[in-house]
Amino acid sequence: MDWLTSRFPDRVYTDVVGLCKVAKLNGEDGIKDQDYSLNPGRYVGVVIEDDRLAEDEFKAEMLKLNSELSKLNAEAYNLEKTIAENLQRLVGKNEVI
Repeated sequence: MDWLTSRFPDRVYTDVVGLCKVAKLNGEDGIKDQDYSLNPGRYVGVVIEDDRLAEDEFKAEMLKLNSELSKLNAEAYNLEKTIAENLQRLVGKNEVI
């Protein structure tokens, strides 16, 4: 309920970018202009949140996240290999997948 009242504090409908918008049939960007497409993205729009990072900070954050992802992928690979080896031992085959 808090989510709803935060977007409609006066408890009256209003267009909210990224959530809802009254689309008119005629006029600029109306339903007819959009070839009767009812895809909400054409009308509602998209909320672009500013992360308040400078370009260099963004790049550094992405490199850090990529490094973490690489470590997690390597760990996942090792776990996958261990599971496959354990499964092969469990079923009595000597082949490793």
